[in-house]
Amino acid sequence: MFKKNFVKPIIFILALASLLVFGYAYSNGFCAYGNGYGPGMMYGNGNGSGNGYGPGNGYGPGMMYGNGNGQSSYQTIPTNQLKSFSDLTGNVTVDDKNNSITFNDQNAVIPIIASPNDNAMYSFGVGNLINPAIIVRKNANITLKLVNNDDDMYHGIIITNTAPPYPYTVMMNISLAFQYSAIRPLPYEDKQNKLLATGSTEFSANTPGTYYYVCQVPGHAQQGMYGKFIVLDK
Repeated sequence: MFKKNFVKPIIFILALASLLVFGYAYSNGFCAYGNGYGPGMMYGNGNGSGNGYGPGNGYGPGMMYGNGNGQSSYQTIPTNQLKSFSDLTGNVTVDDKNNSITFNDQNAVIPIIASPNDNAMYSFGVGNLINPAIIVRKNANITLKLVNNDDDMYHGIIITNTAPPYPYTVMMNISLAFQYSAIRPLPYEDKQNKLLATGSTEFSANTPGTYYYVCQVPGHAQQGMYGKFIVLDK
């Protein structure tokens, strides 16, 4: 009697729950089909294309992440070009006391280092600051550049309107603040060839407010890998 009356409804409820979870991930650009970087983990480009980059460290079984913005591949730079990559250009105001950097140009280029040094593995570096508040003008055209300086962990970045604290599975609990405001997780340093992975994206900061830039790899934002991203109302 139990099997006849309850098994089918339970199966239906479980199937519906799975569809809802998938729908959430897909609508937020987090479910991707593409480049596999390690067992049990897929970091995709959201467009169904791309090549696997070989074995790596899986961060959780069955978890998949992507930008959904058409970014199809990462690029690399020699490790000795890290400083020139991270140089701040244009009209920029660095406030060491308040740990903030203001990008005053309407077309702002923001270079960010993931894991800038051994004492800040779960951090972002901008200029000479760690996890600073990044401040931009309303309607600024943002070019966000990321380089992964870590030697054994993937790192990415996403700008979200969800405030901390963040759980371990951060990607299932946040949403994009602006269209295309994310860079998928990048591989760690290629020590043999002395190369660092880089990625970039462009978006418009069209809505004033306080947002946050976070690393979307599971557990990293929970460890403190995030900072404020402020869009001024002028």
